[in-house]
Amino acid sequence: MSRITILLTCLVCLAPLSWVLPLKYLTALTLAAGFPHVILGLKYSRRGLERAWRSPRPRLALLVFMGLTPVTFAAEWNVEILVIYFGIHHAISEVYSRGPSVSGESRINRGIYWLLIFAGYLFASRDDLSFIPNLPVLSLAIFGILLALLIYRIFDSTGNSDNFSGLKCIIERYPWIFAASLLVAISCYSPLSWQVFILYHFTYWGLLPLFRTSVFRGDTEREQIFWKDNLLWTSGFTLTIVAVCLICRHERDWRVFSAIVLLFHSLTYFHISISFLISGANPSWIKRLV
Repeated sequence: MSRITILLTCLVCLAPLSWVLPLKYLTALTLAAGFPHVILGLKYSRRGLERAWRSPRPRLALLVFMGLTPVTFAAEWNVEILVIYFGIHHAISEVYSRGPSVSGESRINRGIYWLLIFAGYLFASRDDLSFIPNLPVLSLAIFGILLALLIYRIFDSTGNSDNFSGLKCIIERYPWIFAASLLVAISCYSPLSWQVFILYHFTYWGLLPLFRTSVFRGDTEREQIFWKDNLLWTSGFTLTIVAVCLICRHERDWRVFSAIVLLFHSLTYFHISISFLISGANPSWIKRLV
């Protein structure tokens, strides 16, 4: 299954949830998918964490991230900053999770592509970022400029007369040109919750072996463990969150649910932060920093 097929299918299915589900239940869905993502992320990053711990600078960064995690639990800016922080992580993940630049791919194009995804995200989730002045106009204008520039550079590099090669390049290397344009168009009608993007992110990594067959290098046993882990953890947390919601609704007291949301936000801060240390899906300047 191609990446663009999964990408567009997921977004078309997830985007309407922002409009039809009450915020509490959209959040519950995010929690049910998010906790397994964070926990399994730690499991599959064990070697990277061990390598980071053996080096002084990454070890110091890990200790700082661990120390800041409880602070984010109670901070008033918890959600607002997380929306931006996740947007940066989301855009980096989409651009750099393919690994090193393929032959003929410009680093400038990758940078424009990253900014394009981020600008589209900011416009689509603008209701969650209402504290930023003039964000809708600025993000939409920047998105339009970046979109035109990137498409021009792609077709210019493949030959202006070869439109098929340019379109093939977009589909294979830059699928978010279609996806971000679709989301921006949809969100002109009504803004999307940032949780639509985070749910897509969980789905993308949860289905990774379907469109990246090399991820386990043909080791079917490891792949079966991957699917089993996802099934067990997601099922377990889904049942737990459903039970918490039912109890909170019965008692008409959602404080426990709110505490779980804050815990998830704190763990997400930590999860994103350590990804900059240990993940290969980062731009070269981040790798040099850490």
